[in-house]
Amino acid sequence: MKKIFVILFISLFFVRIACAANAEGYYISKSGDTVKVTFIVSTFAFTGGVACEPMQEKIKYYDSNDKKQTLEPSMAKEVCFNFKKENIRMLSVENSFRFLRLIKDGKLRLFLEYYTVDNGQGRSIVKRYHLQKNNGYLFRPGDFSFKKDMVAYFADCPELAQKIEDKILKKHDMEEIVDEYNELMKNKK
Repeated sequence: MKKIFVILFISLFFVRIACAANAEGYYISKSGDTVKVTFIVSTFAFTGGVACEPMQEKIKYYDSNDKKQTLEPSMAKEVCFNFKKENIRMLSVENSFRFLRLIKDGKLRLFLEYYTVDNGQGRSIVKRYHLQKNNGYLFRPGDFSFKKDMVAYFADCPELAQKIEDKILKKHDMEEIVDEYNELMKNKK
């Protein structure tokens, strides 16, 4: 019986139980209009943090008349709101058909995509990084070909490509990689 209780407790800990909270923010329509709304933000029951995964496909909000609406990636360029002192920006990127969370902005952007996997012991949320140069196509390095993919992707920035080749910067250094690229390419066209 004790074993069952422990397994049940551990399972509940890893299961995503989402709740909702309101957050003031805005979205930018495809035509470029900025619309202030109150978003219905998905949150995790245990941590209270923002659960971006369910909001990638659609985001619910209250309009200026307090009427509940649904916003899909095909309808907006960007969604932005503050929640518990965290600024969340999600962009509808041309070839993704989803809202992706913008982590770093600049010549090179870093996005996070969230998805759920069943790891045999329950469901967990996994993050997948995407890169975008100069508002171009999205690029996602392979899990097993990270170094090769990134060195090729940064052919325009040999200093950074060399650091990746030499394993000075690795997969877990994505934010630092983006910062360094943006700094090195700041004065280049």
